Amino acid sequence: MYSGDMNGDNQTSNDLMYIPRNANEINLRNINLTAAQGGGTYTAAQQFTDLDNFINQDKYLSQHRGEYAERNGAVLPWQHSLDMRLLQDIFTNIGTNRNTLQLSIDIFNIGNLLNSNWGTFQVPNRSNPLTFDGYNAAGQPVFEYRYLTNPSVATDGSQTAGVKLTDTFRNNTGSLGSRWQGQVGVRYLFN
Repeated sequence: MYSGDMNGDNQTSNDLMYIPRNANEINLRNINLTAAQGGGTYTAAQQFTDLDNFINQDKYLSQHRGEYAERNGAVLPWQHSLDMRLLQDIFTNIGTNRNTLQLSIDIFNIGNLLNSNWGTFQVPNRSNPLTFDGYNAAGQPVFEYRYLTNPSVATDGSQTAGVKLTDTFRNNTGSLGSRWQGQVGVRYLFN
């Protein structure tokens, strides 16, 4: 989808994106970086090279060049998680009653415990890679392919380069679902 209200319906993120076959099928506008971003220009040619690389690495986009993206056409990568439980009952008879002490160990997302690349959920870096920026004099839409993270200049003058949008997905390591977890349980059963 495009970021911006391309069709004038007052919604800024619901316009389906046209996936260009080549640079002739899209109008990109130069992005002038501010002094706080280190100055300079992210040219339309540089943006298309980066957009083309982005399209090529994405399975859905690369197979649909020259088409509009289908609503809900692209999907998240498969997510998997395997949990394990060890349970041990310890029995004892006290008089005529049988009593049970139950010990348990639960490990959630055990794959991530074994290998940090397993059981990690992926999320999109950006759901709308192109930003609609108005129309040119010929009435054609103009877009920007923005950085994932803009370049910046710190107060001491040191510069941090911008991070270009190169991958559709990133590992969501901040989510508890992408981390292994464990718990220990004790339960006493009266019979």
